[in-house]
Amino acid sequence: MPNTFVQVSKAYNQLITTDEIIGAGTGAQTVFSYTASQAPNLLSSAKIKYTVATILYTVTSDATGAFIGTHITSGTITKAGLVSLTFSTAPDASTNVILD
Repeated sequence: MPNTFVQVSKAYNQLITTDEIIGAGTGAQTVFSYTASQAPNLLSSAKIKYTVATILYTVTSDATGAFIGTHITSGTITKAGLVSLTFSTAPDASTNVILD
């Protein structure tokens, strides 16, 4: 039975089924706001992908819904699926900031 519980738990902890584009990088924009199509089951299950200086970064939210990572000044996701991100360095132009 433990394997069944883990499999069910894992299935219910996923944030979304497909990637969602939070916004397109311009090379200058540092603040992004977005509402996810599905609210997270766990605040610690959201991932953000972004590119700065041609390097792809992935950051996972913590148990409070906070995103802490390279080039992120502040970031959160709420139980309602509201995402707010502020970058210290703007994501690269022609790249997407993605909620995964």
